[in-house]
Amino acid sequence: MRIVVTGAKGQLGTDLVAEITSKHPEDTVLGIDRAECDITDKDAVMKVIKELKPDAVIHLAAYTAVDKAEADPLTCDLINVQGTNYLVEAAKAVGGKFLYISTDYVFDGEKEGAYEIEDIKNPLSIYGQTKSQAEDVVEAYSKHFIVRISWAFGIHGSNFPHTMLKLAQTHKAIRVVNDQVGSPTFTEDISVLIDSIIHTEKYGTYQATNEGYTNWYRYTEEIFRQAGVNDVTIVPVTAKEYGAPAHRPQNSRLSKKSLDQAGFRRLPPWQDALRRYLAELKVQEPSLFPQKGTEAPAVSKIVTKADIVTGANGFIGHAMTKKLLLEGHKVYAFVTDEEAMKDLACDRLVVLKGFFADYDRLFASIHEPIDCLFHFAWKGLYGDALKNYRDQLDDAAFAGDTLRNAIKIHCRKFILASSINTLETKKYFFDQNPKPRYTNIYGTAKLAAEMICKTLAYQEHIEFNCGLIAMAYGEGNFSKMVPNVFITSLLKGVTPKLIEGNEPYDLLYVGDIVNAFYAMAESGVNMKTYYVGHQELKTFKQWFSEVRDIVKPGAEIAFGAYPTDNHIDYEHIDIQELTRDTGYRASSDFAAGVKATAAWLAKNMERF
Repeated sequence: MRIVVTGAKGQLGTDLVAEITSKHPEDTVLGIDRAECDITDKDAVMKVIKELKPDAVIHLAAYTAVDKAEADPLTCDLINVQGTNYLVEAAKAVGGKFLYISTDYVFDGEKEGAYEIEDIKNPLSIYGQTKSQAEDVVEAYSKHFIVRISWAFGIHGSNFPHTMLKLAQTHKAIRVVNDQVGSPTFTEDISVLIDSIIHTEKYGTYQATNEGYTNWYRYTEEIFRQAGVNDVTIVPVTAKEYGAPAHRPQNSRLSKKSLDQAGFRRLPPWQDALRRYLAELKVQEPSLFPQKGTEAPAVSKIVTKADIVTGANGFIGHAMTKKLLLEGHKVYAFVTDEEAMKDLACDRLVVLKGFFADYDRLFASIHEPIDCLFHFAWKGLYGDALKNYRDQLDDAAFAGDTLRNAIKIHCRKFILASSINTLETKKYFFDQNPKPRYTNIYGTAKLAAEMICKTLAYQEHIEFNCGLIAMAYGEGNFSKMVPNVFITSLLKGVTPKLIEGNEPYDLLYVGDIVNAFYAMAESGVNMKTYYVGHQELKTFKQWFSEVRDIVKPGAEIAFGAYPTDNHIDYEHIDIQELTRDTGYRASSDFAAGVKATAAWLAKNMERF
């Protein structure tokens, strides 16, 4: 195959030529730049293409000075529109395929979710207008591919990460826009995809970036974190405050649905792409990176991460809020009881009262980037509430609504709190002799919530994790769940009645639970569901015998007083995966946790 690549010496062109050459040594790759062919000269373009007779033309050359284009629209149009038109006509003349690289700037950024290829274009800048017009020219040719990318960076040119590292050498504070959301695209990764596409006849428009999305402020944080730069303050500003001449879309998220439908592989996560880029850059330009032993002490940034916790006045939600505040985060706490948050009052805690029906209003009151939303809110967690299948299914639907609201405000990640009861519920889907209990209604709703949220997250390009929580215990839990009933019975001198309990089980302190969710937020692998518990299991009888030995040694326990109806199937989950992916381990001292819980229950005995 003979392939002409315009802009072959540029940031993307250099990587693309290398990729095709290494993967397809049988191909002839003919790179041309301005010296070989001025694409604004119609006759010269036709002459060169007819002489080279390529099977495909990949058009990368473009006028990309977005702000400068506002003052020089004629040159931008000449290169981006007319030059593309001349190349398309030449490709037609030789019957070659034509692949055009376009941009997120063809959209206005007003959409709440990710842009689909069929969404109406409405560019805000001269650059965006010329790229949109060029797309129209390319689409008129039957053998065309259009590949839209955003926020490109690579080792062979100037780009955002490189610029930030250069600025870090001369500035103690850097102003960075924090209200434009999109996805970086590593030129080495997009080159792999372009190579795959051009060797097919799956014509049409595609959108491709590295997976996940961010804003420029968070992007800068990650660049400095990975590069080891910790002596620069990053100052978040709005695009309006920054004052660039050209207007950019606030939302540049691009749907990858067309890639999926055509069978092309998505690009790796942008954080991983950045890591590989920085590793190469460190070899080429080591002076951009702090030298060992010379790193300056870390300085605090003006604004830290902001998160949302739903159900923040609940047992785990309250503990999660406390954890985030201790880590220096700002927290928007969605609650039904404001009084429950008074013990955490500080200038980084914003308490918003309302339940699911009020969430649209609560979200509308948030006007800053949100890093992660922890969704703990759920109407019925124990007792008769588990029987109410309408409420349970409403909870699942509201979880989806909450995720949609997270998408609207460009939240980076959504983490759903679920239960190990889903493992038992899954088992009954395949059991021909099931004996489900009312708890499985709750488990079914939690499974529905997980699948609804996971699907929305995948389709709308928001990062997602789900945590299946083992049986929880700890201070602040006013529920009548098994650990509370068991411990209060011991404290009252009443013999606890339990199942026989010879099956695998887990009992987890609330401090370990919130540490697990924090680990997911920081480094959980996108789209994974994690088990939140210990790395080794015991039986139900072993756990509660140990609790007895801590709270009231020698006390009688009536194991077997109730029939065993707990059939959690741990074969459906890898209990080590969260540890492998994030380094998290349940590390709380069991005896200390049980003693603290018992002391708290003793003070609140009237509630039980």
